[in-house]
Amino acid sequence: SPASATIVKGQSLQATAVVDAVLGANKSVLWSVSPDAIAEGVKITQTGLLTIPANYDHQDIQLVAVSVFDEDIDDTVEYTIV
Repeated sequence: SPASATIVKGQSLQATAVVDAVLGANKSVLWSVSPDAIAEGVKITQTGLLTIPANYDHQDIQLVAVSVFDEDIDDTVEYTIV
């Protein structure tokens, strides 16, 4: 994923992650946003579908992907909300 991107309030965005794995290691990731964002109606599915509610009152959000195989491997994307 890019280091930053833009998402529109009231819409969804499908995030993707590419995990280099060897010898058949699990390439899945766990997606997350802050608990505060969840409390304010942001949704993130385990397939990476990020939905920002139309009334979300912040200008940005961080989306984190963590490797299922090795939790020390992660990446964060900062989304600007417009």
